Amino acid sequence: LEEGCYTAASGLVQTGRIAPSLFDAKRQPLKSYNGQIIQDLKGSDRLYFDGSKSVIAPALYHDEKPLGTVHSNARFGPDGAVYTVRVHEDRRGFYRDDQKLFEIKTQGVLADILPDGSVLFTAPTRYGNGLYVWHGGAIKRLGTADNILDARWLSGDRFIVATVTAHGYEYRISGFEATPQRPGR
Repeated sequence: LEEGCYTAASGLVQTGRIAPSLFDAKRQPLKSYNGQIIQDLKGSDRLYFDGSKSVIAPALYHDEKPLGTVHSNARFGPDGAVYTVRVHEDRRGFYRDDQKLFEIKTQGVLADILPDGSVLFTAPTRYGNGLYVWHGGAIKRLGTADNILDARWLSGDRFIVATVTAHGYEYRISGFEATPQRPGR
C-alpha cells in the first residue's frame, strides 16, 4: 500500500468491536479494509474473505465482486488471475480463475504463485508437511524438509519459508531442488 506498511489481523476497529482489517504499526486499522480478511493485494485490486459472511463457509471477494466459497488462501497471479483451492470430498482442486489446474487427494494449502504461473503449495509428506510446486502439468517436491508451514517466492530459486521446530517457529531463506513427488503420507 502506498500509505505505508500494514499487517492483516483481527483487532479493535472501534469501541467494543473486534474485526479483521489491515493495521498499521500503531495498531490503527485502515478503515476501508475493516471486516476484510485480506488474502492478497495487487495494485488497487484486493482479494479478501468477508468476515461477516464467512462464519459457515469462507466467502471470497475480488474487490466488491463475490467469487464464491473457497477453502484455502487466495492469491493473484502475475497476470491478475485469481488462484484458489476448493474442496471436493477428499480432494483439493487448485484453480486459476474458474479453471481447475490440478487436484491432490490430501490436504493442501496455496502458498504463492510464481511469475511463470506455477503454483507453490504446502501439503503432507510421509513425516510432516512439505513444499511443492505445480508447473506445466507436473507436481514436484521442493527440498526434503518435513516441517514447512508456509512459503513465499523471493526471486530466482529463493524462498522465505516458515517452519516449525522443537524451538518454535522459524523463518528461513532457502533454495530448493525439485524432485518429482506427489504429496501424501
